[in-house]
Amino acid sequence: MTALDRLIASLPELVHGPLRAACDAAELHAEACWHSHDPDAEAVIGLPGGSPERVVAFARAVAPDHADRIARWLAATPSPREVGFKVGRHGTQVYVFGQLRPDDVIAGLVAADVAVQPRAIANLVQLFDQPELAIVGLELDAERVEGAVYTSVLRARHTTAALRDAFGFLVRVVAPDQLDAWQACAPTLLDAPGEEIVYVSMSATLDWPWAKLDVGARPLGVARQLATALGGAPVDDVIAAARAYGGVAWSHVGVRFGSSFGPVFYLPVAGHDG
Repeated sequence: MTALDRLIASLPELVHGPLRAACDAAELHAEACWHSHDPDAEAVIGLPGGSPERVVAFARAVAPDHADRIARWLAATPSPREVGFKVGRHGTQVYVFGQLRPDDVIAGLVAADVAVQPRAIANLVQLFDQPELAIVGLELDAERVEGAVYTSVLRARHTTAALRDAFGFLVRVVAPDQLDAWQACAPTLLDAPGEEIVYVSMSATLDWPWAKLDVGARPLGVARQLATALGGAPVDDVIAAARAYGGVAWSHVGVRFGSSFGPVFYLPVAGHDG
């Protein structure tokens, strides 16, 4: 049994068939994803080259109430380099990845009847001095669909302090009571030699404020450091679960502020990142 097979088998049975159908692609990558101290992994599946029809078929099987909306959104969002989805006990998300103009992202969300505040998106790209967005996703909830927008930022030693302060400003806006938590975890999260691309994301509307910062590859032990800095529960079970997949390092690590507060850890299990 491959690592991807094990990951699929660990998820609810109703998603097994749709997941395997979506993963029956010429090219894909897959990651196991853990939230905070929860030892049950979710599956993150990326389909490079763009296969919107696979994502729509997956949505029709696991989130039929949202499938038509997702189809309209994908049709109205031009030229993605990759499409994908995340599924597990923390809900279902779908996303597109590429060089995305803010106006196109807004038009896609509007076409799907997803709430969006253009000023929030403009503020994100201006705060981090980026001309475009890198990812846009839909977080599917039983009662609503929420847009998530991401921009990518090059982090180097000489830019780390500015990135830390800019993201701190964003945390102050979306979750001011968690600013101390950001200041406590930032040294651990941003401590890496050389350069890397990091992703800053937030809700497409400040009606449901949250913000997240994802950094690149980190050793598994950084999970303990982040849990300690954030005052959360131990993550030994998460690290043990990652090692059971043969993991030696996270492919990327994030911390989310506002709703769903806490760290998120990703481990490659299949594809070009595996």
